[in-house]
Amino acid sequence: MKNYFSRKNREGYYFILPSLIFMLALVGFPIIYNFVLSFNNTDVITIGQHSEKFVGLRNYIDLFKIPTMRTSIINTIVFTAGSIILQFVIGFALALLFSKNFRLAKPIRGILLISWMVPVTVTALLSKFMLSSGGGIVNEILLNLHLISKPLDFLVSLNMAMP
Repeated sequence: MKNYFSRKNREGYYFILPSLIFMLALVGFPIIYNFVLSFNNTDVITIGQHSEKFVGLRNYIDLFKIPTMRTSIINTIVFTAGSIILQFVIGFALALLFSKNFRLAKPIRGILLISWMVPVTVTALLSKFMLSSGGGIVNEILLNLHLISKPLDFLVSLNMAMP
């Protein structure tokens, strides 16, 4: 078995150490601080005054007494599981498809790579623009095909959201 902490490899770890410390401070500190704060009775106004009062699990007990909390947790689990399963199935199907050589494999592969290179933020903004009820391209197409009589509110309608 190779020794990863040998003298030869140690130099690489020394180069990584400053960025590792920076990332831990940037990500780890807020997570730990907010976790500790969740056991205190505090708000945004008194947070800097260190006048927090320790309440233990009371915040979590109060949180689970809210009727919509159960629905929110179920929606989160359904959305997360559905997204993961859908991404896995689509990814696996595409991997199987592109493992075969066919005439249009390279152009389709290139189109798929372009979609992976576009940041999620750009995709979200384009989706918001396309699904807009006031001039969105999806509504325009559906109106021109006479599939709907008035624009749909995809992003603000309660009927389009999870229960």
